[in-house]
Formats: sequence, C-alpha cells, structure tokens
Amino acid sequence: MQARELTAIFSLAGLLMACPKPTDTAQPAQGGGRASAGPSAEASRLDPNLVVATWEGGQMTYAELQKKGEANFTRMRNQYLMELHTQEQQLLEATVVEGLVKKAAAAKGQTEEQYFESIVGKPSATEAEILEFYEQVAKQSGQPIEALRPRIEEYLVNKKKQEAFMGEIDKLKTAAKVNINLPAPEQAKVKFELAGRPMKGKETAKVTIVEFSDFECPYCAKATPGVEQILAAYPDDVKLYFLHFPLSFHQKAMPAAVASECAHKQGKFWEMHDELFAAQHSLTEEHFKEAATKRGLDLVAFEGCMKDPAIAATIKSDMVQAEAAGVQGTPSFYINGVRYEQGVPTVDAVRAALAGS
Repeated sequence: MQARELTAIFSLAGLLMACPKPTDTAQPAQGGGRASAGPSAEASRLDPNLVVATWEGGQMTYAELQKKGEANFTRMRNQYLMELHTQEQQLLEATVVEGLVKKAAAAKGQTEEQYFESIVGKPSATEAEILEFYEQVAKQSGQPIEALRPRIEEYLVNKKKQEAFMGEIDKLKTAAKVNINLPAPEQAKVKFELAGRPMKGKETAKVTIVEFSDFECPYCAKATPGVEQILAAYPDDVKLYFLHFPLSFHQKAMPAAVASECAHKQGKFWEMHDELFAAQHSLTEEHFKEAATKRGLDLVAFEGCMKDPAIAATIKSDMVQAEAAGVQGTPSFYINGVRYEQGVPTVDAVRAALAGS
C-alpha cells in the first residue's frame, strides 16, 4: 500500500464530513472584527520603506501596500501555511502507518493489500442506514432517494472500511509506541477577536478552541457531542468560542445565527444553540419564537432584537474573521490559533495541546 493511498484514506473523513464553502472568488467583507496571523507571519519579505510605485504627485511603499491588502494577504498567508502543514502531517502520518502495515502484513505472511482486505472485510450498507443517511443529509438536495442510492451506499461502505482500518491502525500505533511531533509553524497561528463572543469553559483555561459553525449544516450538529466530550474531559483547561460562518447556500443559516445572537444578549446563547441544532429542518421564525419562549427569554425583547441590524453586523464580523483565517467550510476548528485539519477535535488532540502549552 503506497503512502499516497493511505493519505487519501486519512483525508476521506475530513472531506466528506463538512459543509464546504461555495467556491468563488469573492473577497471577504470589509470592516468588523478581523483574525490576524502571529507576529512572525507579519515579517516583511521586503524592506517596508521600499517604494514600490511612484506616480505624479504620489508614491506607495511596500508597508503601505501590505497595510492596504492586510486582510486578504493574511488570509492567503494563513491558507498557504496551514495547507503546507497539513500536507506535512498527512505525509508523516502516512509514512509511519505504511511502515507499520508493512511489518504487520509480513508477520502474517500477507501482502499489504491482503492485510488491508483482511481488516476491512466486505461490509455492506443496510436499507435502514441508507434511509437514515438520506433523511438526515441527502434529502435536502431535492433528489429522490433512488437517484442517490448508489452514491449513498458507496459512501456508507467506504466509511465502514475506513473505520475498521483506522481502528486497526490505532492498535498498531499504540503497540509500536508511535509519537508524532510536528509542531505547527508559528506563522500559522491565528489571533481572533473574541471579546463578547459566546464562550463555554473557564476564562483561565490554557486551551482555546474556536469553532466556526452554521446552524443549517448537518455536520455542525453532529460535531456538538464531540466538542462536549472535550469540555467534559477538561472542564478547567479548555474553553470554547462559537463564531458564525453561515454559508450562502444555507438560506436559513443567517436567520438562525441572528436568533442565537439575540438569545446571547439575554444570556441564553447555548440554550438556543441546542434548540437550533436539534431542529435543523424547522429553522423558521415561528420556531425561533417557540424556542425563545421554551428557554425563558423575554419574547418582546427577542423579537425586537431579531430586527436589529447590529446583530447581523456582529455575525458578519465573525465571517470576516473566518475569511481572514482561511476557513473553507463548516464546522472548522482552531486549537490555540492553529487550524485543526482532522474534522472535530478529539480528546487526544486537546491533550497534546495541553502538553505543549
């Protein structure tokens, strides 16, 4: 089994378990909060005082150019560094696993392909699993189940193979005492403006997780239990910030974000957060009011807040930070300013962050 094949397997879950940002060339909105890279990322590649353009009656220095395009340049720099680090991580992990698989296969007198097949077997997708996936994820496409059945079945079978393979790899890594130590480049760390944003955990926590989410994204809803598991495991050491990144093709995501922010103004963000994710197919104005009443909010104040343009501006400020940080879909997570590339953070990932803090 080649390293590139293993890398593809590792990438599969992350590629499939997220709501992608629409691919366009739109620039991030101006104004509002802004994420920025760490000090070393801002090091100028040219003399800041270098005059890069002159014209009759004026000139521009390199520092002025950088200042003018700061948000876009920061976003591009972060994307490059994070993608580079991800490729390094994936290649390193794949190389280690390739060696472990080769050794394990040889011990059983098998080829690597035979060993892989013996682990994953020949799983199948049940009718109940296909129907559940269609109802929860694929139905919103508007296509009938029969049109999507082959693709759904293929996805579910591949997912079972991946889970079986990764379970075996975890055992091999534990037995071999594998230790991966590839620190993220300092430049890839992002500083977010988090004052006043919804937060869970203790202010003094050593690890800060920033989550960019969309209330209409099914994968964002599925991420919640994993995040809660981390907070339960490290109640004193981890704090979570929730920032909005409603995707343009999710028409109900922005109104839902507004509803959550209006609940936040009354100290009930997380209560509304749970209500919205629990009823993703009913994100209507009527549901927002019912959830507000259920959670004990002042309904008159809540309804007035829903019309306040300042709330939408707050959400757009989160979106500016997301664009500057290079967010490509939801959910996206950053642990102490470093983008987490493997989907939803795990307890092990947080443990590593604590060890390095």
